[in-house]
Parts: sequence; structure tokens; C-alpha cells
Amino acid sequence: MDKLYWLELIPENLHGDRSDFDYRQIVGEQILHLAQFQQQGYPILPSFVIGADVWQEFFQGLFSSEEVFTDLPHVLSRLNLNDWRELQQWANLVGDRILHQNIPNPWLELIFQGVQQWQCRCVSLRPVFILPSDIQLPEYMTSLLAMDSCVCDLDAIANALKRVWCRVWSATSLVYWQSLGINIGQIQVAILVQPLNDIVKSGSLIANSQVWEVRATWGLGLAIARGHVIPDIDKINPLQGRVIERKLGHKTVADWVVTDTNKLEEYQTRAITPLNPQTCIATCILTDEQQQQFALSPQNLEQLTVLAERVRTDMWGKISPPQDFFPHFHLEWIVLATAEGERLLLTNVMIPPQRNQSDIYHISGLGAASGRATGTAYVISNLNSHVQSIPSGSILVAPSIAAEWLPLLTNSVGIITEQGGLTSHAAILARELRIPAVVRVKGATVQINTGDHLLIDGDKGEVFCNMMIGGEGEDFDLSHEHLNFEDDITDAQASNLDVTQSIDVMRNSTPYYLSLPPIATQLFVNLSQIQSLEGIQSHPIDGVGLLRSELMGIPLLEGRSLEDWLGQSRRQTKLRERWSEYICRFAKALAPKPIFYRTYDGRYLHRQTPTPTEINLSDPHLDHGTLNYIRNPELLEFELNALGEVFKAGYTNLNLILPFVRNVEEFVYCRNQVIAAGLKQNPEFQLWIMAEVPSVLFLLPEYVRAGVQGIAIGTNDLTRLLFAIDRDTSIPGLDGHHSAVRKAIQQLINAAKTAGIPCSICGYAVSQYPEMIEDVIRWGITAISVEPSAIATTYHAIARAEHRLILAAAREKI
Repeated sequence: MDKLYWLELIPENLHGDRSDFDYRQIVGEQILHLAQFQQQGYPILPSFVIGADVWQEFFQGLFSSEEVFTDLPHVLSRLNLNDWRELQQWANLVGDRILHQNIPNPWLELIFQGVQQWQCRCVSLRPVFILPSDIQLPEYMTSLLAMDSCVCDLDAIANALKRVWCRVWSATSLVYWQSLGINIGQIQVAILVQPLNDIVKSGSLIANSQVWEVRATWGLGLAIARGHVIPDIDKINPLQGRVIERKLGHKTVADWVVTDTNKLEEYQTRAITPLNPQTCIATCILTDEQQQQFALSPQNLEQLTVLAERVRTDMWGKISPPQDFFPHFHLEWIVLATAEGERLLLTNVMIPPQRNQSDIYHISGLGAASGRATGTAYVISNLNSHVQSIPSGSILVAPSIAAEWLPLLTNSVGIITEQGGLTSHAAILARELRIPAVVRVKGATVQINTGDHLLIDGDKGEVFCNMMIGGEGEDFDLSHEHLNFEDDITDAQASNLDVTQSIDVMRNSTPYYLSLPPIATQLFVNLSQIQSLEGIQSHPIDGVGLLRSELMGIPLLEGRSLEDWLGQSRRQTKLRERWSEYICRFAKALAPKPIFYRTYDGRYLHRQTPTPTEINLSDPHLDHGTLNYIRNPELLEFELNALGEVFKAGYTNLNLILPFVRNVEEFVYCRNQVIAAGLKQNPEFQLWIMAEVPSVLFLLPEYVRAGVQGIAIGTNDLTRLLFAIDRDTSIPGLDGHHSAVRKAIQQLINAAKTAGIPCSICGYAVSQYPEMIEDVIRWGITAISVEPSAIATTYHAIARAEHRLILAAAREKI
């Protein structure tokens, strides 16, 4: 290491003294953009970069010092991701080696001389990853980009530098790198160093084609990155340059920079953790006044808007309405308290790569629903956009998909989202509607524009952009690669029949599946849409194991909230009639096969401001399940009355599942309401609960004594609650195949057997991992319920598993 790379000295032409010296390989594309903007006079926080050449030199010495480290990158890229003990051992081995390896004094002295120029007490160190050109860092890995901080002395700088490097080799990071197909030897890391002064507020501005969104909080932005606060949100119309919406965040703490050790005692009175003379950042409780205030002033917002417009103009030229093109970029900013007043500075500027509009390129994510399709992109960047419909044949591209967007999906041939996992709403809806979906595509709404021609592959998790559709170009096989059963009626017959008529035709024909091997385990299907019935009639199912009412009811709500419908007597009566009629169509189509209707498990209230003594409904978990019925009894009463109408219509094949039951008292409350509604008068009626909250693992005997007649194991919620992750998060290794989830499933099945009640499993885990089917059958599962696209593969998997278990049992007796 012989130099630091100061932003103002990085050449604008990207090359230094020698024509073969490419700064991209030393500081990365992100830093080059930041340097360019500083040299153009933007208010950029003073910065220098510790180049990736330092990373290379340090680790070359580390790996060559001992034989065990010689081929370490290759060894780590081949680790078994399911063996967390081995992963942690290797991560600890490398981490300890990094922490005990000395950083050469000339390096530290050069860095120290650099930070001394700022005359500050503390500095931040932020990693900048330089990856192969065809690889982008997914959004879920942003924790690796988090800054570290230290006071300005040699030892503290050395320790902070090594802490940043250690994060690259942590067990979680090793899982990430391998899941991306990256050999850790391909990674280069530069370090952006910046002074930490009296920062009073910070955040980001995310610009896209429809709105500029400003996120702000008090103190450092660490609180946002760590999820400690919900930031204030300001939305700006890029055409008019004015604020169109303000939303106060939920800010209870702030990370303040300790610029003066004489103020440690003052910070300590509000700090969450003890402070010491080496402390740089104090996490403190905000005052009530600060919690109720917007962090950004109108003057701050105006400054940011002007800067954003300047970035757009400098990078893409002057664009005037009505041309609807507003490029995507991302600004990070801070506001300093100075003697002259507040001063806003940019700390980072991220510009997406620009491509030739005619170039065919591909981006990737996680395949969440099988199949391939081509279509024209329809991009919705703002989740709050009130889009009523999209053109037929579109591929919907959005940050995420809310359940309420179901009407949009009926015109879609595919779904692409930036967030989400295999159990997200986008994935579940796509699989039921039998359209391909790819989730966790980083920057999808930035890299794809409305009107782009796309090919989406939901099996491989790939999206090809700028494909030729319906004209010249590569000829792709767009058939869905499912294992399908043959239909017993012709397309001509089906086109002239409604759902129930088509079933009558099939009942009068010889079902083809009689030639399939018989199975003892019941095979159910998960449904929510009436049109899905047409695709399952020729399949050997034993009923509907999960009728999701919150998704079933979306078309019936007509864009209103359920709260609005139930608030007026006449409107409630109309909705109840439509609700019961809709359920009747399912019951008639499947009779006499059972249908397990799960009561409403979605957000009911538009908004509610609890008093300090009430439960805080800002926790999303409290919007689910039986606690919602206790707080809003009219919701359960409405559904039970609708189910009563179904029974009056003569359909007795309906059963009830209560979702998200936390304790026995909640169940007893709901059971009493069910009895009062008269549903228990039907001798065939059964009352079940979803086994998804971990407390059921320990309380099932008590539930059975209270009247539970069966359980449905919901692996989606059970998995996320066991690992404390949300529905839209996917972390490699932490899924339904993990040993902790499998043990929980086995315990629930065993407890149900002991109690003498039926037990089904209805989450995505058995579809994702068919090898689990043999295990759950061996443990004694009663039924398996899957999405329509997985019926065929699951049937054959059950048949094979039962055949193997019968053979194994026979061999034991011989």
C-alpha cells in the first residue's frame, strides 16, 4: 500500500498515470461515480478510499503463511451449506486469523495521516465490493455493506479495518457467496473512509420513473439499516418537484456520533448501552417531541429535490414533459450541525448500469413458480400506486406483490419482484394461477422498463430482457415444464361448460387416475380462486385442504377494505350473500369431498391508533389470526354467518380451520362463537387449527381437550416464526428443510397421533422438498395439501414413498 485514493484526485477519465491502470478494479464503479460528482461541485462528504490492492496484499500474506490457508477460497466455496457447525468453524478460524494478523505500520500511518486532515474524533469505514461484471449484490446482503466506526488512533483504525474484513468471511456471508455461485477468491473489497462529525439526521433518496422517495431519521442511518426504526417517508413528484405525500415514521431511538468525550455523561442518561471513552456512536432513546417530529425540514427537502434534479439532468440530460422517462438512481445523505447552521451533504451516489436499448441481457433471482412465458413488461415502482388494471399478456414487475393486487395478476403471464421468497404472496398466487414467477431480482424495477420485451423462466429463476416477441428472434419453447395429468374432456367440451357442469361430465366418464397406483395418504389441494377449480378436476385429489379466505375474498371486496364492508348493515348483508355464494361454488364443485375453509387471516383494519395501554397493532403479527377476531368480533361473526348460509344451502362438506392461534384461550373464544352460530349442529363438521405458531408444539394436548378436532401444519409460517424471519425474506439454509423445522413437524405429527386427531401438512415445504414426503408419511401424517401445480409430482411421490415403506416393513417381517 503506497497511496490513498482521494475522491478529488481520481481522474475523470478513470485512468491514472499508466494506461493499463483501471481504477474500477481498485476502488469500484460506485466510488468512481462518487468521485465524478464531487469533482463536478456536488456537496459530497470528504472521503478517501483504501483500495482493493490492500485487501489483496493482506490476504495473500494471510493465505500463504500457513498450509491450512493455502487453498482456503476454494475450500470455502465447496462447504456444505446445511452443516452450520462446519460453516461456523471455518468462519471462526478465518476470523481469528484476520484479527491476530498484524496490519503493517506504514499502512496504518498512511491512513492515520489521511484522517488527521479532517480534525475529527471518529471516522466510518464502509466496504465497497468489487465483483465480477455479471454478478450483482442482492438486496438481502446489504448487511455486509454496513459501516463500522472507530476513534482516530492507530490501534482503533486497525481493529475497525479487520472487523470490516471479517464480515466478508462470516458464516452467513459464506452461505451468501456460495448461493450466488461466487468463489470468495473472486471478491475484491475497497474501503470508503469518511469523517463522522455532528450528524443530526440522515437517510436516502430513491428515484424511479414514477416517484422520488426520501427516507429520513434522526442521527445516523444505521438505525434504518438495522431495522431499529421505521423512517419518515416523503414522496416527491419528479415532474413538478414538489412533495405529494408525507408519512411520519416510527422513530424511538437514534444513533448519535459522540464528537466530544466531555458529553459522554450527557449521552449516557439516554443511551441504551453503557458508553466508554472509546465510544464513537451512542444509541439513545429519542425524546417524545423528536419522535413526533419529521426529521427533515422543508428546507432540507427542497435541497434534496434540487440535488436529485441536478443528478438526473447531469447524467441523462434535460427531459421535459410529456416524455415519461425519469431514470433510476439512489442518493445517501446526511445533515451536519455546524456553527453556520445545518449543512446537507451526500455520502453516496449509486447509478445503475446503462445498457443499449437493443441489447439482450439477463438478470436472475429465485424461481418461485414454475414455467416459462414471454410478454411485455409492466413496471410498478411505487407500491402505493393505485393501478386499476394492466394490459393483458403483461409481465408484472414490482418491488413486491401484495395480496390485494390479485385482480392485476389475472391479466399477467408472469411475475417478477425485487423482494419475497418462496412463500411470499407473489409466489403463492403465481403457483395457483399457474404463471411463472421470479422473486428476489435485485433492481428489477430499475433495470426493466415498461414496454421491454421479456422472457421469464420460473424454473431457473432467470429473466431475459429485450427479447423478440411474436416476431424474429430465438424460438423458445414456452411450455410449462410441469408433470401434468391428461384431461378427460376435450378443449371444445370444456369451453362450453362451467365448472360444476364439467365435473358432471367427468363423473360420467371413467377417471384416468384409476390406472394410477392407489395411495393411502390423503392428497388435498390449496385453493383460493374459483377459476382454479377448472384445472384440478381431472386430478386425484381428496378435497381442499386449505381454502384461503383472505385471497378468495379479494375479488368480492371490489377494492374496498373488509372494514368498510362490515361498517354498514346493508353493505354487510350484500357481502355476506356474495361470500357464501362463492363458498357454495367450491362446495358444489368438490362435493362430497371435504373442504377446509381457513377463516380470514389478513389485515382487517385500515388504521388504528392504540392508546398506551392497548396492544401495539404496528406489530404485523397482531394483524393475524384469532387475536384479530377477539379485537374485532364482527369479523368472525361475519364469516360464521356466511358459512351458516352454505350449510343452509345443503352443502355439508365444509369444515373450519382457525389460523394463527397463539394460546388455548383464543381458541376457546372462537370455539364458543362457532357453537353459537350453530355450525356444530352438522355432525360432519370439524373444527381444526393451523399449527404454525410454535406454542402449538407444547400446547397441543390442551387444545385437543378444549375441542380441537384436527391440525393443519402450516410450514410457511412455522418456518419463519422459528427463525424470526418475515414472509418476504429468504435466507439460504433457513427454510422448511432445516432440521429444526423437520423436528417440529415430527413432534406435531406424533402429538396428533397420540391425541387421536387427524393431521395434515399444507405449506410449501413438501412441494419444495419432495423427499420430505417419505418422512412425514413414516411419522404418520394423515393428509398432504399442496398447490395445484404440485398435485401430480406429489401424488407420485406419495405412491413411491408408501411403496418403499411397505417393502421395508415386509422385509423386516421376513
